[in-house]
Amino acid sequence: MTLVVLTWKNDGGYDMAMVKCGDDVVMCGDDVAFVRRMPLCAASTRYSLVKGERIVRSVLTAWLRAFQMSELYVRKEFTDSPEQYEFRNNIIKILEYLWEIPSHCNAWRQIAQEDTSFYLVFLNFVINEIMFFLDKSLKRILGLAEMEAEMSNNAEWERILFQERALNIHNEEDMIGDSMSYVLANVGMLAFTSEQIKVPFLLPQIVDIVATMLNYILLHLVGLQGKSSRRLKHHKRHAYQPKILLNKNVSIYVHLARGDRENIFPAAISKDSRSYNEQLFTDAATVVLHEDNCVI
Repeated sequence: MTLVVLTWKNDGGYDMAMVKCGDDVVMCGDDVAFVRRMPLCAASTRYSLVKGERIVRSVLTAWLRAFQMSELYVRKEFTDSPEQYEFRNNIIKILEYLWEIPSHCNAWRQIAQEDTSFYLVFLNFVINEIMFFLDKSLKRILGLAEMEAEMSNNAEWERILFQERALNIHNEEDMIGDSMSYVLANVGMLAFTSEQIKVPFLLPQIVDIVATMLNYILLHLVGLQGKSSRRLKHHKRHAYQPKILLNKNVSIYVHLARGDRENIFPAAISKDSRSYNEQLFTDAATVVLHEDNCVI
């Protein structure tokens, strides 16, 4: 994904900057903790990340620190609103891009090692977000699948007014799209960070929560409910991408297992009474192997 920096002078003569990631625009002014969406400024000057690296580092120096980015993510109020996951989606996109920059990656690893208490809060918050929005999304996905099944019964479907049918479907698709893209972004963030940062995930305070989340996702992707939701038509239209989500989820399992020298992780996985089922892992491996001929 291309990161574009736009700079201009405001009415007071102060330097302003805008970061554009793909189609999403994140605004950072002189207060680096202030982030909001803004329309593009026609008079702005565009810079690629390479050409504008000096500007990126000067304008966003403090903000790009792993601690401040993570803190900004966590402190946003937990509410069920499009603005919430739009806000955090933008942060995640930038974090993922910056993860490829060694200095930023090293800073993130240092925070995880030296400020464990904060990093546990961060992980717990991300996991809560995933569980909340995934549960909500899956219920909507199953409901939409039932709605699509009703469409095959033309006589019954025709009884519903056309406008009502269209409104119901579009509303459900929009809600599923917003929440599932958010879930995928958060799981993806845990996937790419867990490849190099493993210890915090395996601490006694949170390892059970991590295992429960992973098992829960696995259950809904390859279990009975997952098989039902995979019957949904036009997955890409509402950002429901079960194969990508499964691959990212499996990668977290593998990353943490590789870093677990005391067999803490398998114990946490197996004692999860809510979602754990040994057969799920066999089924998941079959799906992933069928796609890529390798688990990861």
